Amino acid sequence: MTKADPTKKKKSAPKILTGFRIHPEIKTLAMEAAAKRLDKPLYWVMSGWAGDEKYADSYHGETRKACPSVQYRIVDGRRPEVRFSIWSVADFFLSLSDNIQETYGLTPLEAMAAKLPCVVSDWDGYRESVRDKLDGFRIATYSPRAGLGRDLAYRYAHGWDSYSHYIGAAAQMTAVDIGASAEAIYQLATQPDLRKRMGEAAQKQAQSALDWKVIIPRYQALWAEQNRVRLAAAKAQIPRNTEEDPWRLDPFRLFASYPTEWLTPYTMVALTPGMTWEIAKTRLTGALANFTPQMLPALAEMEALYAALAAQPQALAADLVSGFPANRRNFMERSLIWFAKYGVASINGISDRISN
Repeated sequence: MTKADPTKKKKSAPKILTGFRIHPEIKTLAMEAAAKRLDKPLYWVMSGWAGDEKYADSYHGETRKACPSVQYRIVDGRRPEVRFSIWSVADFFLSLSDNIQETYGLTPLEAMAAKLPCVVSDWDGYRESVRDKLDGFRIATYSPRAGLGRDLAYRYAHGWDSYSHYIGAAAQMTAVDIGASAEAIYQLATQPDLRKRMGEAAQKQAQSALDWKVIIPRYQALWAEQNRVRLAAAKAQIPRNTEEDPWRLDPFRLFASYPTEWLTPYTMVALTPGMTWEIAKTRLTGALANFTPQMLPALAEMEALYAALAAQPQALAADLVSGFPANRRNFMERSLIWFAKYGVASINGISDRISN
């Protein structure tokens, strides 16, 4: 794990370090909202790379366009001297992962070891590293309920979509609370004492609980437990899954433990304050929002869903999609999360599952 350079002096303008991700929109909206509240520049340092330079150019261009109030800087993370020293440039680390490929995540551990507080999504393995309000902030995430991703699995199983499009489509249906993200960024950007306290706690946690010398014995204990379970169940009859292809399960069933909460017909959803159809249309038809257009609603459906949201302060997801044909209601229920992902709507969670 990388340690921070204690001799490095930081300027007053807060600097946030992030890594490369498929969808940058959550970060851009949260950064822009936080930057507008600050009385000093906010620097976003993006360290990473993409396999496709044309895609990288589009990614960075759209990111800059979406957060004009932020000073966006790109650093090539392929260079070893950058990878191992980049932590010293930042005041805190941001990783709002929303994809099923992120099974654990080493970057928050490296940030914590470098004495950086973290703002991360409450997503799968990130829960095992960053302790909410101790080492930083974990932000609530929302995905569709199991059963609403069979089309994603079907297309991937038949070779119609690549793996990148499969995980990209699942990520398009995953939302991270933008308002809470912006508030966490603002708090860390304006409170040096908070950054110091959380950074020190994060480094201590990384060294005492997340170092390899601690993790490996835990792995060994897990393997022993799994072996005991395997031996005890050797003669058990395992029922066949006849409902879905067991090789290509619905990702929202297979990875149901990843998000903080699932959106259901009984989840309350509201239009974001100040939102207009013009703003919503611009966001939902932009390049960042249309990574997998075949899995997204048509423009007329977008406008109808927006109108349903605008008609009342908040409503049950089931009520919001009730005006659509029966064969489109599950699809539009899933699209509510897509609306939330781009800040058009907000999801009012029914429980606080973020705990340490």
